Amino acid sequence: MHFYNHIKITTIKSQALFLFVIPIFLFFTDYCAKAGTVNFTVSPSVIEFDAVQGAVKMFPLSLYNQGTSALEIRMSVSDFVLDPNGASQLVLSDGETHHWAQYVKLDSTSFKVEPGEGHTVRAIANVPRGKLGGGYFAVVFYARPETVKEQKRRTGGVVLGAQVATLFIGEITRTGSHRGRIISAEVNPGPYSTENPLSMRIMVENTGTTHIKVKGSITLRNEQGKVIDRVHLESGSGLILPNGRRYFQGFWPLAHKFPNEKVTADIKFRFPGGNVRKSLPLPLDFQK
Repeated sequence: MHFYNHIKITTIKSQALFLFVIPIFLFFTDYCAKAGTVNFTVSPSVIEFDAVQGAVKMFPLSLYNQGTSALEIRMSVSDFVLDPNGASQLVLSDGETHHWAQYVKLDSTSFKVEPGEGHTVRAIANVPRGKLGGGYFAVVFYARPETVKEQKRRTGGVVLGAQVATLFIGEITRTGSHRGRIISAEVNPGPYSTENPLSMRIMVENTGTTHIKVKGSITLRNEQGKVIDRVHLESGSGLILPNGRRYFQGFWPLAHKFPNEKVTADIKFRFPGGNVRKSLPLPLDFQK
């Protein structure tokens, strides 16, 4: 594994960590969208799959109208990325190796769903040849109440709708490489106390050709090498797409009990097919 040689643990100037959540996506649960009289679910919300080059994969997607108005549905296929906090973002198709939206068709792109009824559509993916590793795309549902269509025509007003997407996490079987590296490490400013525990934020980059699901931990050692504590690093599912980066955060509530210790942080991240490690001195800002 390769690391930047200059990496060190630095102090975050602000203690606030911001999580940017895009409400059109929700991992591992069915998503319910509500905007005015729009109330519908799409299932499943995430599909993970393996395929061989040149294969054709068909995926049924179910939409159910839970509201009181008929809904007009429009659908499209888009590429997406994950930001460093794990939030999903739709992006324009750019031909990037791991963006597969261009290889996907829908058997229907618009339809109407009455209250209390459902509708199933199919996404058909033609797995590309000559590609290695992972491929990713999203099927996007946009819904608006049918009853406001005429109202908009009469008033010229804006019609509220809701947007939901199913994420597809794919991989061409046995062709992906699983690699990563730690590229930054930060702690919040001291002094530390029970009310202000030491917070550590580590960024991991996926340098392989397929997605990885990462779990992390830190072993804290004193100057004699004795283990004084362990910290788990959390970041939701831990999913990182190729060329992507993700923050992992952990808290050390006992930092204030070691004011005179020279502490080393042994950082380790594990994922199927590999792991990354780094040992760094931990600055304890008790004087600030």
